[in-house]
Amino acid sequence: MEGIGTFILVIMITLVHKNNAGEFPPLAYGSALAALWYIGGQFSGAQYNPAISLAALMQGKLERWDFPYYVLAQIAGGVLAAVLAAFLIRSSGEADLVLRKYDTISALFAEAIGAFLLTMIYLGISVWPSEKTQGFAGLAVGLAAAAGVYAFSGITIAAFNPVIVLGMAINGISAWGDVWVSLGGTMIGAAAGASLSKVFQEPKSME
Repeated sequence: MEGIGTFILVIMITLVHKNNAGEFPPLAYGSALAALWYIGGQFSGAQYNPAISLAALMQGKLERWDFPYYVLAQIAGGVLAAVLAAFLIRSSGEADLVLRKYDTISALFAEAIGAFLLTMIYLGISVWPSEKTQGFAGLAVGLAAAAGVYAFSGITIAAFNPVIVLGMAINGISAWGDVWVSLGGTMIGAAAGASLSKVFQEPKSME
C-alpha cells in the first residue's frame, strides 16, 4: 500500500507541474494526499513519506522492523513513478523543464516548518483520533499539505516529502542541489513535530 500510494502521489504531482497548472499544484497535492489517506489508512496508516514514517517510529506507532520496509516501499514506488513520468513527458515532446534553485538556509527552514506542520496534523488527527475529528483525518492532512505548499513554494520546493523531491529532480522540475536541502529540512521538521506531539499527547494518555 505504501508503494502504490507513493507511486500515485509522485506521478500525479510531477505531471501536474509539467502541465504548468498555475496555482493549482498545491490543490492537486492536497487532494491526492487526502484521497490516498482514505484508501490506505486502514492498511498501512497512509504515510507515503519517509519523514512521516520517521515521526511514527519516534512515537512508537511504527515498529522498528517495519520502518525499513515502509521507506523502501515508498522509495521504490516514487522512483518508478518518476521514471514513468519522465517517459511520458519525453513522449509528449516536452523534455525540457524549468530548473529551480533556492537559497539554502531559507529553503531549509521552510521545509522544516512545512514538514513540522504536516507531521503535527498527521500524528494529532490520525494516530490519536477523537470523536470530534473522526472521519476528517484524510481531509485535514490533505489541506495541511496544500496550505504548506501555498505558503512556502516561493522559498523552497515545498513537497515536504523526500520521495516527491527525488521524483521531481529526476524529471528536471527541481535542481539536484536542492534535494539534500529538502531532505534535511523535512527530516528535521518531522522529528520536531513528533517530539512536540508526544509532549501534547502524554497528559491525554494518562487520563
